[in-house]
Amino acid sequence: MKRFLLAAVAALALLGPVAAEAQVYTPTSSDILTLTGGDGSYHNLNFFNAEGSSGALLCSSTAPAIASGFGTAPSVANNNGTCSFTINVGTSNTGTGVLTLPTAPHGWTCSATDNTTTSATVFITKVAPTSATSVTFQNYSDAAATHAWVDSDILNVSCQAY
Repeated sequence: MKRFLLAAVAALALLGPVAAEAQVYTPTSSDILTLTGGDGSYHNLNFFNAEGSSGALLCSSTAPAIASGFGTAPSVANNNGTCSFTINVGTSNTGTGVLTLPTAPHGWTCSATDNTTTSATVFITKVAPTSATSVTFQNYSDAAATHAWVDSDILNVSCQAY
């Protein structure tokens, strides 16, 4: 329930002034919450399994941490827990790195986009779960060969537990 309330508050903050009455609400596994913006717009938020049907973790407010790899002085530069954060890959990197996350029921599914560089050598970043507490990032060229990121590239990342 706490995660649902945090998600609802975050959603309200994105909408600006909202016309709504304060109510205590307990979501079911397939509820859709409709918020009405102050400008009259409607925003549907599907909270299907926001905590998981068994109350399991989906997103965590705990900041991810660099475990190994990337380059010299990599960092999780900005974070909103595991749901949305950025990684600075550092300098002299190898194009691969491991991130530590809170313990998930089974593992983590993440997506990453290089926000700084798109080129023949920095074409796509893939993320693979390596355990219930870590994921491995790998940069690929347009020919599907592993390659280093450009120094200090910023990756936009989002991770959800499964």
